Amino acid sequence: GHVKGLRTRGGYEADIRWENGSPVYLAVKAEGGGVFRLKIADNMKSIECSREYKTDGSILEIPLGAGEECELRFEKTKEI
Repeated sequence: GHVKGLRTRGGYEADIRWENGSPVYLAVKAEGGGVFRLKIADNMKSIECSREYKTDGSILEIPLGAGEECELRFEKTKEI
């Protein structure tokens, strides 16, 4: 399934696509800029990100300026 145009905390808009109950794609657009933070489940990993990011444990931190966008693609690594 998918959903488009979700508003998130901090002034971001997100489009999400999932398969078999797990996310496979996320697009984020910043309205005002800042650091977008996303918690990743233990059985997921980011396999592609269109921008540089840092990780702090299971948290991705992606700096975005006003109007900037980021795309992430995910892959399941194992079953929980």
